[in-house]
Amino acid sequence: MSGETRGTSRSALMARLRQSIAEIEQSAPVLEEAPAALPREEAADPARLILRPGLHELTASYEDMSAARGFALAMLAARQRQRQRRGQAVFLWAMRLEDRREFGAPYGPGLLDAGVSPERLLTLYARSSLDVLWALEEGLKAGALAGALGEAGDVGLTESRRLSLLAAEHRMPCWLIRPLERKEASAALTRLRIRPAPSGRQVHDPAAPGAARWQVELEKAKAGPMPFRVTMEWDHETHCFHMVAPLADRALPAAPKTESPPAGEAAILPLARTG
Repeated sequence: MSGETRGTSRSALMARLRQSIAEIEQSAPVLEEAPAALPREEAADPARLILRPGLHELTASYEDMSAARGFALAMLAARQRQRQRRGQAVFLWAMRLEDRREFGAPYGPGLLDAGVSPERLLTLYARSSLDVLWALEEGLKAGALAGALGEAGDVGLTESRRLSLLAAEHRMPCWLIRPLERKEASAALTRLRIRPAPSGRQVHDPAAPGAARWQVELEKAKAGPMPFRVTMEWDHETHCFHMVAPLADRALPAAPKTESPPAGEAAILPLARTG
């Protein structure tokens, strides 16, 4: 084979390779960007921070576990609203059987009230924490989910690192609810302590509960903000989180005490008689 023929064959091969790569790039799904460092505006907004692609840990005491679950449902609803325009809003919720017996299973009308479409939520009940972690890994690898939520007890550094890498690779958030008592090292992007907070004020009935609120404490963040503690409120109409202003529900300061005049003496009023 002459050098000219060999060069022509090589050029044709390179042309076919370029065409194949172009076809693959056109058919590849559009992924969200996941910068290594948190943008300043995102770091200052907890509502955006917890929806960022990556692994996020939600910790709560036994008494506050139901509040943590409610917060997680609100996150799913916020993520669903975020992804609806792209037509990809299917979620996975994996939990242990013992957590289902202890705290209950997802309930259709309750999901709708929280803003989560039941038909877009895949629930999986596993026997152990390892099975939950395996389900989360497989869900992240599938690339068809908008997010994954899991409840587990023992999670080692190796397991959390694998989840963190998969979530970052496939550009989707993965939330892991864990008991507060577990203090193992973790590769999670953030760790949030969730506590219940008094609900907002009900406009039409002051005696009725208002919008759900949680006290959210950021205990850990990679390349992000310093730890903080805020109160977040869920808006059922817009399916968005709102920050509660520190002065919104603070009680008015007590009126300064005035000394009473001695017995038998009239108080001198700061008024002057006219006319």
